[in-house]
Amino acid sequence: MKTLLENKKFRKELKTEYKKNRKKFIIKICMGTSSICSGAKEIFKTFESEIKKNKISDTEIIPVGETGLNSLEPIAIIHEKGKDPIQYIQLTPAKIKKIIKQHIIEGNIVKEYLTN
Repeated sequence: MKTLLENKKFRKELKTEYKKNRKKFIIKICMGTSSICSGAKEIFKTFESEIKKNKISDTEIIPVGETGLNSLEPIAIIHEKGKDPIQYIQLTPAKIKKIIKQHIIEGNIVKEYLTN
């Protein structure tokens, strides 16, 4: 069994390795029960297809659980390396196409799809 100090050192090494190899964008799609009922599966698939269509390689899409904001679903949270996360709400395939073009490709946040 490892000591607490060894575990802390190991955890620090993992975090360092993760940060070094991390993608520029991590897109988290809320995929809890209410999210799926609100269309999250279609949102997830649209993000995947738009990223592939636009040949964006430095991006990872991850399904996550509920956010507790059921009335605002479907929701995606975009983590850009070195920046605060951005949460987009009430998504549709058309909104995702705009987010990919303006936020991921051009670097401009799509303010009309944000939470207040």
